[in-house]
Amino acid sequence: MRAAWIVFSSFLLVSVHGAAARAEEVRESHYVMGTLLQVTLEAPTRERGQEIIADGIAVVRHLEREFSDYDNDSDLMRVNRRAGDGPVPVPFELFRILSLCQLMTRSTGGTFDVTVGPLLQLRRNAASAGRIPADDEVDAAFSLVGSDKISLEAPGRVELPRRGMALDLGGIGKGYALERMAASLRAAGVGKALLDFGTSSIVAIGPPQGEAPWRIWIPRGSDMAGSIFLRDRALSTSRSLRRDDDRAETVPHIVDPRSGRWIEDDRQATVVAIDASIAEAWSTALIVDPEGVLDILAAPRDVEAIVFDEHGERRTPRFEEFASWKPARRGGRGTEEKGDGPGVTAKRP
Repeated sequence: MRAAWIVFSSFLLVSVHGAAARAEEVRESHYVMGTLLQVTLEAPTRERGQEIIADGIAVVRHLEREFSDYDNDSDLMRVNRRAGDGPVPVPFELFRILSLCQLMTRSTGGTFDVTVGPLLQLRRNAASAGRIPADDEVDAAFSLVGSDKISLEAPGRVELPRRGMALDLGGIGKGYALERMAASLRAAGVGKALLDFGTSSIVAIGPPQGEAPWRIWIPRGSDMAGSIFLRDRALSTSRSLRRDDDRAETVPHIVDPRSGRWIEDDRQATVVAIDASIAEAWSTALIVDPEGVLDILAAPRDVEAIVFDEHGERRTPRFEEFASWKPARRGGRGTEEKGDGPGVTAKRP
């Protein structure tokens, strides 16, 4: 029996344990898009598995060169620099993800919006200077926000009509990259794989029917809230606060695109969907407006979610069945569960 693989983090714990493999299991970790991408897959041989992973990582690195807002030479930054200068030709993948972003803005009632770049940049600059942005600065940055301002001209031209506008794909880019990598793996014949991007965005390929699904642990604070079983689905977990090591404290990092204000309440949202980019956008939206977005998701759409906030725990109507949700036993830090799932064991450190 294979040894369990457990990834521990402040957001997610992933464990895999099953019967003897019929093929070679290959695992690799790569630092890309500013975080760790961990890949586990089955292949006919180790060498073939390594080749498949290398090809998939190449896809993600290509997208990083298009999507990065930290690389001044990226295609995204070229669009941002030319805001107010007319339409800009862009590669296919950037045009495609921006089209999806406009759709998700409409679907989420405006709670997800990639034009929040000016607000994010204002926050970064102020933090670097050790100060809080003034209200008039926030208002000026907020006036540049709104996906309805973006002009997309097929087959590949993007226009930001006002100088100072800026796009930021941080709330969807990793999920999109995972989906493109998953497509590369499937094209190579992979039928069983787990792609874990920064422990907050995950894609499960397979496992085939008859095998145990991938089990994903969802922590909340110092405890585990429960686990989700994934088969050919994606998962995204977002949280309103994150650790700032320089300031030795947790700080908000998600902004409400409808008001320009930061989400300062402690909120966590996990979304299960058939597509990682869609899951990532919805999890961000749920941080912005849990109640409103849960109401939207009450209608069937192959997207289910669970939210933890000051009101406790809330779920979409079909979450438990769709995500095979299993609440964790109570017992605090160090709780261990055995024998209650399809051959898996996970332990909180």
